[in-house]
Amino acid sequence: MANDNPVQVLDERTGATIVTVGRPLVFVRQLSAASADVPCYVTLAAASIDQSGTIKNVFLAYFWCAGPVPRTEISPGQQPIVLTAESGTVTLSPDSLTLLEEGISDPPHRPPFGRPAAYVYPATLQTMRDLGDSGHLALISVAQQYELFEDRREALRRFVRSLSKAGQD
Repeated sequence: MANDNPVQVLDERTGATIVTVGRPLVFVRQLSAASADVPCYVTLAAASIDQSGTIKNVFLAYFWCAGPVPRTEISPGQQPIVLTAESGTVTLSPDSLTLLEEGISDPPHRPPFGRPAAYVYPATLQTMRDLGDSGHLALISVAQQYELFEDRREALRRFVRSLSKAGQD
């Protein structure tokens, strides 16, 4: 059993303290039975970044596939993502700052294939809590729907609880 507890690291290059979810959520794109497409995924990792006392809660999103895919004109990480849950939908817009400007020089929870870029989506702790407590969770990006592939909501719930105990509520 993998560890669902949050992980805290000091980014030695930026000086930021970063707390991440122990295991990120992983979504898989829904394919038709006749589709020749390779499976594509979105890894969504909750993180809290503390730069000299300024704290920002975000999701780090990685868009990746398990094989070669045709190049598209639109980078999904530069577009909003919509998370659907029982409590409704949440639209997250990508941050205009780079990962390094956010205080992260070595992004955590990289997918197992390739080196996809990590995109930053600011989120409130309440949004993270609602998503962790939801019974159903899906993600839509650039008109593609992704269903929860690896259910790691317990790790998200533990992450939110640890930040709440630290007074970030």
